[in-house]
Amino acid sequence: MSETDPASKRTGTTTLRNALRESEERLDLVLRGSNDGFWDWDVTTGELFLSARWLEMLGYAEADLEPHIRTFENLCHAEDLPGLREAMRAQLNAGAAQKMVIEHRLRTKSGEWKWILTRGAVGKRDEHARALRMAGTATDITDRKHAEVELQQHRDFLDEIVAQRTAQLQEANAQLQFDIGRRQEAEKRLREANAKLAEALEREKRISAQLKVAMEAAEAANRAKSEFLANMSHELRTPMTAILGFAEVLLKHGDLDHAPAERVEAVETIRRNGEYLMTIINDILDLSKIEAGKMRVEQIACSPVQIVSEVAALMRVRAEAQNLSFTVEYAGPVPETIQTDPTRLRQVLINLVGNAVKFTEAGSVRLAVRFVPDAGAPLMQFDIVDTGVGMSPEQATELFQPFTQADTSTTRRFGGTGLGLTISRRFAVLLGGNVTVVDTAVHKGTHIRLAIAAGSVMGVKMVDPGTVRPAPPPEPDRTPAPAAELCGCRVLLAEDGPDNQRLISFLLRKAGAEVSVAENGQVAVDKALAARGKGRAFDVILMDMQMPVLSGYDATARLRAEGYRGPIVALTAHAMEGDREKCVSAGCDDYATKPVDQKRLIATIRAFLTPTVGAR
Repeated sequence: MSETDPASKRTGTTTLRNALRESEERLDLVLRGSNDGFWDWDVTTGELFLSARWLEMLGYAEADLEPHIRTFENLCHAEDLPGLREAMRAQLNAGAAQKMVIEHRLRTKSGEWKWILTRGAVGKRDEHARALRMAGTATDITDRKHAEVELQQHRDFLDEIVAQRTAQLQEANAQLQFDIGRRQEAEKRLREANAKLAEALEREKRISAQLKVAMEAAEAANRAKSEFLANMSHELRTPMTAILGFAEVLLKHGDLDHAPAERVEAVETIRRNGEYLMTIINDILDLSKIEAGKMRVEQIACSPVQIVSEVAALMRVRAEAQNLSFTVEYAGPVPETIQTDPTRLRQVLINLVGNAVKFTEAGSVRLAVRFVPDAGAPLMQFDIVDTGVGMSPEQATELFQPFTQADTSTTRRFGGTGLGLTISRRFAVLLGGNVTVVDTAVHKGTHIRLAIAAGSVMGVKMVDPGTVRPAPPPEPDRTPAPAAELCGCRVLLAEDGPDNQRLISFLLRKAGAEVSVAENGQVAVDKALAARGKGRAFDVILMDMQMPVLSGYDATARLRAEGYRGPIVALTAHAMEGDREKCVSAGCDDYATKPVDQKRLIATIRAFLTPTVGAR
């Protein structure tokens, strides 16, 4: 069937809409993950499997630990080891109804000790009732143990008070024996001591209640910080690859110049909503990484004027589309360069100015930039002032809470998740500053201020922003990659998703490549070795890392073990810190994320081609 067949396009559009709906449902499900690690012990061989979450709790990578039961003993605190051994021995000999539950300490990769609650049970026995396999979960209870220590300290404090008051009482009684005339005074002191004791008891009760609430809140927060962040990224980004990819294919290669206007609008709607969903996914991942302490910022020299110019070029287009006035003002000279993370600064400015444009229906948005050298440490200050819907003081106090908007009705009216300002403030803090609401009033607009550390500016030239040439507005890229860019290149695409198989194969073939598809890791290994055996090895293997039968990690490791030296590029929807290193450690030569960028993917492939391939 041809690419311009109307029936085929309707089917493709339906598939894209179904995939979009499915990805939204997965987003709701994946946020419910638990916070427990998992272990599985083959009693007969001693082999031990540790889940990614188990390793993450202690800071290890899979390659750091021996996959054997000895790992438990090597990491266990010497004081806790006898108890752990006895508990596991009892479970091996126990009846089916008995389960192992034990608290013990394990050493983290950094050398610290964490308290772990280990649960386990024998899951399989032979005909003689001998244990064959034992599995269980592990929960980080370090915070709870610390709370228990704090509670004990408060109890010790109470005991000390009781002892002091008892001594006072004994002294009062002794004094009473020597001087009956001071009896009333002694009784008064006794009453005071009892009152203080009651006060201490009441305080201890309040502290216990507060500790209980704090522990419950901590446990709830840990459950909310899902251990399945990497899986969430993969499960959401995989269908988004197909959604955004095929929408782009239709826009670039779908002959839409001859299609009805409503069909073009439908494809644009799919693409636009797909990009919006990707923004939400990225915001959630950014927030999760910040809260988990895994977000890192750079400190490099960059031009604040150039960054503001680029943001203004992008935002001016949006403002003009809403008939708004958008201006940039500088209050005096600014440093030619500052020390910060330009990517995160640009992201925060786009969030803040984009919010101002979104919530302003008429009037103007103004971005005022100022260098503040005498604030204890040099600062760059950015004031965003709009004439939009504004907020009440009560609404402004909740503005930076995750998933919160000033007025819940704005979610339907303007869209959004309420994450942008939360992430902006946390990035600003990482950059040595903050985001604050300077002034706001309902129907009168809002004034928000971003301040970040400028770093050392000694010896840095101060420039007049008017002398810096503004950045041009971004132009959307709708040009397909040159058809012959991969001419003569033989690519093995290992990908289990049918939609992504079709999409990536289409993009590569459009660039001139010869594509062979493997639906799982085992098939990829077989095809790669067979092609090498025939003297026609693939020029590049694109290896999806999450596949059935044999994962991309295992398939890559097996190929390397077989002496395969051809380039293998990891193709994965995971986007967490450390994923690239994990792929490279498995034997991959490079790393590409989903959703795929056609030009970037082709450039990655070309980097591994010999001069004769791609020039045929």
